[in-house]
Amino acid sequence: MLKPTHKALQAVCHDFRNVVNGMIEEFNELGCEVTSLVESSDPIFSQRSNIVINLLNEKTGKSVTLPARLTRAFRKDGSWCYRIRWQHPYSFDAAKAL
Repeated sequence: MLKPTHKALQAVCHDFRNVVNGMIEEFNELGCEVTSLVESSDPIFSQRSNIVINLLNEKTGKSVTLPARLTRAFRKDGSWCYRIRWQHPYSFDAAKAL
């Protein structure tokens, strides 16, 4: 089950061809959901795409880059939402240190 973050994290996802910026508002050690800030009629990434996600702390300017896989794309409140699974289990305690 995904858990709400204490505050939304800014994220940039890419597959070396396409880029989506968005916000992560829910996560767990297996993955997260990114709500896209990019308007498009279709999802930018295809299902099961290997992607890279970059998480940014806007206050410190520090970031972390994680390999991941897109497991689902769906519409949520008029925006594309991408469900992402980390390629390796990840602790968000490290993200708090950003």
